[in-house]
Amino acid sequence: MVDLQRFLRKTKYEALCPNCIRELQGMVLAAKDEPVPKPGDLLQEGRHYYLDGLRFVFTEYYHLLRGRCCGSGCRHCAYGNRP
Repeated sequence: MVDLQRFLRKTKYEALCPNCIRELQGMVLAAKDEPVPKPGDLLQEGRHYYLDGLRFVFTEYYHLLRGRCCGSGCRHCAYGNRP
């Protein structure tokens, strides 16, 4: 739970339901030992991104791996900065 608390301090969430907390906890635990993808690393479709037509859309999990919000209002921002 400590990792989730540390993660939540970096977010803009004001309140989360129990299901959302469990989902975030699962992502935080999964990301704990996975390195942040670097340029040139192979990203996994479905895990790091999916295709929307010809566009690549990064997943919430990928954003969590980045470790910070970029402030662009991404569709799947893990930090609560969605449009």
